[in-house]
Amino acid sequence: MKKKILFCVSLLILFATIKAQTLVKNMSSTDGTVYTVYKNAGKYYIGGQFNYVGLMTGSTALTTATKDYPDMDFPAFNSGAKCAVADGSGGWYVGGTFSTYDGKPANALVHVLSNKTIDAAFNATVNGYVYAIFKKGTTLYFGGNFTTVNGTGRNYIAAVNSTTGALLSFNPSASSTVYALFADATNVYAGGQFTTIGGKSKPYFAVLDKTNGNAKNGYATVNSTVYAIQAKGDTVLLGGSFSQTGFQTNYLSSLTQTTDIPDTDFPSANSVIRCVISDGNNGWYVGGAFTQIGGVNKSYMAHILSSKVVDASFTADCNSEVKSIIK
Repeated sequence: MKKKILFCVSLLILFATIKAQTLVKNMSSTDGTVYTVYKNAGKYYIGGQFNYVGLMTGSTALTTATKDYPDMDFPAFNSGAKCAVADGSGGWYVGGTFSTYDGKPANALVHVLSNKTIDAAFNATVNGYVYAIFKKGTTLYFGGNFTTVNGTGRNYIAAVNSTTGALLSFNPSASSTVYALFADATNVYAGGQFTTIGGKSKPYFAVLDKTNGNAKNGYATVNSTVYAIQAKGDTVLLGGSFSQTGFQTNYLSSLTQTTDIPDTDFPSANSVIRCVISDGNNGWYVGGAFTQIGGVNKSYMAHILSSKVVDASFTADCNSEVKSIIK
């Protein structure tokens, strides 16, 4: 009987010791099973069934322009982080398919503060996934695959207060997934798989009133999914799996806010465009699944000059699909 009591006490001490341990986040992890560990002269030697040894950042990683070593204090999400935008104060809004960070429950949309902690004051509960975020002033617009926000019906697109997460009246109610968003002083531009949005038939692309979400007329109709939207000045650039925006415009289309006729001199691609950003000089960087654009062989990434010519001197050819670019 005494042996059993001593054994129980020993187990309690062992469990208490285990519970008191703190995970060292900047230690390397593997992508498979480790069968043996040996430490000698300050070095660890490990063996097992794995192909990779490195830092476990989850589906997000925060680095700098001068150092590729990730910041291991940044939250580690358990599944895809599909989009992120800066909050303007050193932090980030992150959306995706995740449900935890650092092992703690999390929604598909969170605010990471500049101190790399999750903002407990920001409460926007989404019942699905978030694929696009755009911040304009104190409003955070987001789209994805969801039907409620904070328990209230919001089909695939919504807006919340960027500080509190409180739901706003903006309610276009799309018929299917929203993949891309952009907002300016008066409009919200939305792209995705939907065929109706803002109370009107607007396949795959729509321009919405930024207050109430009503769809506006006078803009091009797209014939397949839009994955990327960027606007600069009067120009609105679309990327996706489409072949027409009123005219033949394969996968890439340049529109304006004053006419629904696309610029037919703008380069077309031979496969899907996933992302577009301005180069700061009236040109664009584009990424996707294409291998040719504007008649020029460019693998998955290209630079289009302000003259609408593909920049031959830009040689960042990739070996697979590009889904995100930032400059």
